[in-house]
Amino acid sequence: MSRVANPTKIPRGWSGDASGPTVSLFLGRFQGSGHQRDDFTIISAFAQLERDQLSERTKAGMAVAASHGRKAGRQEITAAHANVKRARDLKTQGLKPADIGKIIGASRATIYRYLSMEPG
Repeated sequence: MSRVANPTKIPRGWSGDASGPTVSLFLGRFQGSGHQRDDFTIISAFAQLERDQLSERTKAGMAVAASHGRKAGRQEITAAHANVKRARDLKTQGLKPADIGKIIGASRATIYRYLSMEPG
């Protein structure tokens, strides 16, 4: 179930004391007095600012990494990869894909994928 659908209590004030008055959120609608609404708006603004800063830092870090020649994500496996070559060698020796997978440390489906790659 979504957090929005569950009642959430946010302590009022910046002291962290949960024994004071609280602001209730239920089903995505704000329920509280004017001051509580103002406090909630300020907290929401800070949360949005933090999310925006995190996004900017992530994008900046990825741009720096790209300028140094690094790409995000998994490395592409080609027919020239050592595991693909080893799987082919073991297959020519007569081993089954499941046994090749145990030797190489890959799943049987991955071995089938390796064996279906065009050599080159």
